[in-house]
Amino acid sequence: MKSGRTTYERTAEVTGEVRAADLDKACFVLRLDDGRRIRCQFSPGQEATVINALGGPAGRRLRVRGRGEFTLPERKLKRFKVVGQVSPADGGESRKTDTRPLLDKILEISASVPAEEWAKIPSDASINLDHYLYGAPKVEE
Repeated sequence: MKSGRTTYERTAEVTGEVRAADLDKACFVLRLDDGRRIRCQFSPGQEATVINALGGPAGRRLRVRGRGEFTLPERKLKRFKVVGQVSPADGGESRKTDTRPLLDKILEISASVPAEEWAKIPSDASINLDHYLYGAPKVEE
């Protein structure tokens, strides 16, 4: 006899890449290795870990443990109803981030480009960017 249930709950632990976060709703989306996306609620104490993962290097992964809702009959994790623990998947604390001003970072990158490469940039590049990127007609200076 069928019970009519389509989901059940149990403890779950998964690792995935943080793909999006909504700080107002205190939730984030974790993309698992199989491509599924799982919605997770986080507590105020977990917010910094989620933000660091989202703003960190590409592919920053988190390990999430909590109370999951699973689908029947597939037995696949649908979402986390309660997230008990969120931690970097590499097991370490959040990596240090470069806190220098953006302009300093841009100047450092610019300085690493050889002068002969800078010389190849047309003098009207900022005005005719669409021309050089997409072939649009040139704008007269």
